Amino acid sequence: MKRRTLLGLGMLALVLGLSACGSKEKSSAGEVKQEADSGKDGLKVNEDYFLWYDDQIDSLTMEGRKQKKIVIPAKAKKLNAGLFGVTGCEVEEVYFESDEDIDLQNAFSIPSKLKKVVLPKKLTDIGEFKSSKDLESIVIPEGVTSLTNLAFENCVNLKEIKFAGNNLKDIGKSAFENCENLKEISLPNSVENIGVNAFKGCTSLTEIHLPSSLKTIEAGAFTTKNLTKVYAPGDLELTKADPTAFPIIPKPTLYAVKDSWMDKNFHSEMLLPLFGEIEYYEEK
Repeated sequence: MKRRTLLGLGMLALVLGLSACGSKEKSSAGEVKQEADSGKDGLKVNEDYFLWYDDQIDSLTMEGRKQKKIVIPAKAKKLNAGLFGVTGCEVEEVYFESDEDIDLQNAFSIPSKLKKVVLPKKLTDIGEFKSSKDLESIVIPEGVTSLTNLAFENCVNLKEIKFAGNNLKDIGKSAFENCENLKEISLPNSVENIGVNAFKGCTSLTEIHLPSSLKTIEAGAFTTKNLTKVYAPGDLELTKADPTAFPIIPKPTLYAVKDSWMDKNFHSEMLLPLFGEIEYYEEK
């Protein structure tokens, strides 16, 4: 189904969505189911592609670095930091043999040639993918409750992130800063906090749909020059919104439901600095 929103921060009562497409209607998109990825079909698990320390992968062997696609063996319980950022590494796609939780140890934190990573379904902490400039898409497993600071900062080719389940609560500082090609992101309607500069510099985002679960929006969270429309569901009630959370020049227009909390508080000390004007739309 084609989504017409870009920041997945609240679509209907299920998800949040953002999009560069102009629309005054919310998407009916729902929770993402993390199915088995067909990209792993036919790939063999080869423990000889890795250098081991007990059940931890310390690095890739010379042969492992030559692979375009690679599968992390179920034997591995921990990965070394910067595993795929080593010199001469040609790996573009990473899969996991097991869906059990694993300690990633910021294995993806150093710039690499990775374009696609399919994470284990039971993963609880994704660590950092910052500056993975070739990364194009990823699904965040349902066990993840927060995105760490800088999680996807400077992933300039990242076009799509999807979230499985309804457990995400917090989007950390600069989590998506400068993801300038981010075309679509869908988050469960469980997000309560958007951190400082979380979507700063995401220049492809022109409109935002906030989730009804949202409580706080920190400084610079949506400071991106092309943002012009912010949609608020009828049951959204904010407890904190920093005056610099949205662009100052020009200020975006707030689209709210008539007589909702956002409508009634539009001229309040909290909301007035955020928006240029208010218009109304009907939820479906």
